[in-house]
Amino acid sequence: KAREGRSGLIAGEQDLAQFLQIYANPKRPSEEGHPVRMTGEPVLIGCDFGSTTAKAVVLSPDRELLFTCYALSRGNPIEDAKDLMRQIGKAGFHHIGGLALTGYGKNLLTDVVGADVAIVETVAHARAALHYFPDADVICDVGGCDVKVMILRGGVVADFRLNSQCSSGNGAFLQGVAERYEVPLESYAERAFTAKSLPNLAMGCGVFLQSDIVNQQRKGWSAEEIMASLAAVLPLNVWVYACQLQNLRAVGRKFVLQGGT
Repeated sequence: KAREGRSGLIAGEQDLAQFLQIYANPKRPSEEGHPVRMTGEPVLIGCDFGSTTAKAVVLSPDRELLFTCYALSRGNPIEDAKDLMRQIGKAGFHHIGGLALTGYGKNLLTDVVGADVAIVETVAHARAALHYFPDADVICDVGGCDVKVMILRGGVVADFRLNSQCSSGNGAFLQGVAERYEVPLESYAERAFTAKSLPNLAMGCGVFLQSDIVNQQRKGWSAEEIMASLAAVLPLNVWVYACQLQNLRAVGRKFVLQGGT
């Protein structure tokens, strides 16, 4: 193990603290200690019904984020929609001025929930990213079952890469490994950061990666170490293997990362 492995994901506690300060997810608006601004104005709702999760945001007419909610998919988009709408109703939003849908479930649910518009997922990703980062060059969405990469030129999508055939670069693969080790998915990163060293997993297809994980287990690598190694090889699988981008500098300078993974 000592000869074949490499150092862990972090150099120490200070390194982890710096990482979390830069990249940790911000709290939801309703959790920051500030009361959600409730007015009599109709709100705008956007819902994303993905392959593994469903998400919704509530916006004021002037695009202020008022509320967000999230639900693991039950495999039934109608039940997922009920879950999101129930959460929105409990938060006190009943006067809806507009409803937009995106994601895999949008075509099924547009008429069911009476949506005003169904937006293609890539367009929604690009519109949102450019709202916050007008000078973005690349948008990468690592979702539950696929990887989407949009290359922009002057705020317009110039190239697009989609990978849904290989499971080595998405959330479902990470979730499967976590479940095998009986680790809650929300604790994945925390457990991976505890590894002091990690094995070198081979970049590539999920089938071969799965075999490599079993091989590393035989050599004595622990669950934390294997999860850390998987996190380390994931970016290579996303950019190089799945999206066939050998030179990231050639496609841009500012990268925006989206998606649950």
